[in-house]
Amino acid sequence: MLEKLVQEIGQMLMSMDGHLADQIRMQLGLERIVTYFRAAELQQSRVDQWLYDPKTIRTQRTRFPLDQGAALCEAHFLFICWDSIHKAMENLRQNCYGLKTPREVLKKYRSKFEKNSRARDHLEHLTERLPGQPRTDWCGDSNSLTGTVAGVRRDGSFVFQGEEWDITEASTHLLRSIVSEFVDGVHTEVKARHEAYLKGESAMWAEQNMSST
Repeated sequence: MLEKLVQEIGQMLMSMDGHLADQIRMQLGLERIVTYFRAAELQQSRVDQWLYDPKTIRTQRTRFPLDQGAALCEAHFLFICWDSIHKAMENLRQNCYGLKTPREVLKKYRSKFEKNSRARDHLEHLTERLPGQPRTDWCGDSNSLTGTVAGVRRDGSFVFQGEEWDITEASTHLLRSIVSEFVDGVHTEVKARHEAYLKGESAMWAEQNMSST
């Protein structure tokens, strides 16, 4: 279980020599990642409450209208969870332990994180994208206006300005894989350092080992 692995990582770090601030930052960062993932799981179930009978309608992409109200709000927090996990992982990428997992996982999934961060940004600043506002794609005159209305389709897609984002359970399944890969990798690396430390060998970290790329 993710929570158990995070607890074990914290216990191993606190049992070895090292800067207390680094130990606490790693522990709290990992806890934040898992907490937001659990929030994303719950949020996706809220999205599915709106996407009625999703298993039977996702092939009928053109039959259902955009929702510009409740579903849009539900999707917003789902993207907030993705974005918060991304930011926490980025923070842990730079660490004094020389851990490679944060850098490798972020590199592997960077495009997915960045795309979902764009969705969060759109929804966070949606009023700036309304007609006449500074970040709008609306154009025209007093007789005719064209532009993009943000919304959620019944097939489980958030759509805006020519892009689509999946907000079905598949999105949460992917996030689970990413978070598990991150936590498992950090746990494996810290465990190796902990075992070396108990044997009186080098704990294998130093300032020059900080991972910053």
